[in-house]
Amino acid sequence: MTLSVNLEENKQRPLTNTPLKQSTKPSNLKERIRKNKKVLIIVGVLIFLGLAGTVAAYFGINDIAKSVGLDIKPADVFLPFKKDYSLKKDTSGHRTNALIVGIDTRGSRPGLQNTDTIMVISYDHITKDTVIYSIPRDLYAEIPGENWDIKINGIYSRFESQEEGTGLAKLKEAVEEITGLKLQYYAMVDVDGFQDVIDILGGIDVYVENSFTDYAFPAENGKDVYEVVSFKKGVQTMDGEAAMKYVRSRKSLDNGEGSDFARARRQQQVIKGIQNKILSTETLLNPTKILDIINSMKDKIEISEYSTEEVRAVADVLQESSQGKVYSFVMDPAVGNSKILVRGNDPEAYYIQPALGLGVYDDIHKFIDQSLENPDLYDENPVIYVYDIGHGYTEAAEAATELSDRLPFIQVLFGGTLMSGQEGSYLFGNKATDENANSLKIVEQLLGAGSVSKPDFITSNLTGDIVILLGQ
Repeated sequence: MTLSVNLEENKQRPLTNTPLKQSTKPSNLKERIRKNKKVLIIVGVLIFLGLAGTVAAYFGINDIAKSVGLDIKPADVFLPFKKDYSLKKDTSGHRTNALIVGIDTRGSRPGLQNTDTIMVISYDHITKDTVIYSIPRDLYAEIPGENWDIKINGIYSRFESQEEGTGLAKLKEAVEEITGLKLQYYAMVDVDGFQDVIDILGGIDVYVENSFTDYAFPAENGKDVYEVVSFKKGVQTMDGEAAMKYVRSRKSLDNGEGSDFARARRQQQVIKGIQNKILSTETLLNPTKILDIINSMKDKIEISEYSTEEVRAVADVLQESSQGKVYSFVMDPAVGNSKILVRGNDPEAYYIQPALGLGVYDDIHKFIDQSLENPDLYDENPVIYVYDIGHGYTEAAEAATELSDRLPFIQVLFGGTLMSGQEGSYLFGNKATDENANSLKIVEQLLGAGSVSKPDFITSNLTGDIVILLGQ
């Protein structure tokens, strides 16, 4: 068995992105066209976010227009479409990347503009898979154009206070630098808007991974400082208020749910819950709900510019994406075999930073490249054990080190010598279920060797999700 692995890096190159422009007192016809495009843009970004997704919305565009006070005809929508329409892609030619930012404007601190939800969504037009990366608010990031680092959730506010309309572009620039991905689209949503959407949908189902209680959740009744919020493990049906409390809670002492990383995972769960409800038949066949969603979001979203062709393309993407999978990663210190991000060394202020040092994002780029190439492997995140059964202790240990070097963001460990004199090498999954089946197939491809069942001469329980036995 050979342990050579070819993990080719996928370098990205910049693509320009046109900001949303404001028109000034156009003619009646131009005003109608502008408003028409605004409705289409809202539809497009909601589809891309998974918040709306039916071609029927196009055929009901006249109703949509009337609901927002516009006087347009279906021909106004369809005539501009070109035959060849598609979304912008990165230099790979098959990926579209978008930045999704959530800003929380509620509460008693007017003017607060921290962007506490930052996600990068990457869609693969070939595999139809979607990969979501949540970037923690406490990650120290280089300020674009300045030789200084601050928490990434403060970049938008910093530039927006200097010049209105520049904050989102600068945050996008910082995220591109961190991830190594060029972002073709962006959207910033007031997270309060999601509460309205969830209520319009009649609630969403969310799988709560861990039971937890937060005794220090900020109260909004104007009387108390705190209120108690509690969630039980299992599938819960949540209305908008419950869902927002679920994603905002960050003071629980139960089951590790008091961290921002846990909150980022809960944010992804709620977004998936919204997506599932939107894509359900009861919603897709209810044009009133679609129109209500568009109306509720139209004043709570800032987006990059979409052409009418791109709106139609994004509807096609939605239909195609049902053929693929959705993967999600929270970029916390545990991700990537705990080799990418670490806690900062300031005892008085909590923050995280790249393990290689402030402003050094090479390992983050490598992890994202590799997880985009093999999302199943990094989603299942198996522990791989290498054992010597006749290859020789030193030689087997060196083989394990070689594999670890080539898969630095997967835990590869050497388990020592089990026996000597055994011929042949073996690769197999070490779980009773198929929970690592996809990873096993990927490791097979990387090693150029097929997997087998656990050999009969192994009578004891072995450690590891995937096991490699090296014989003579």
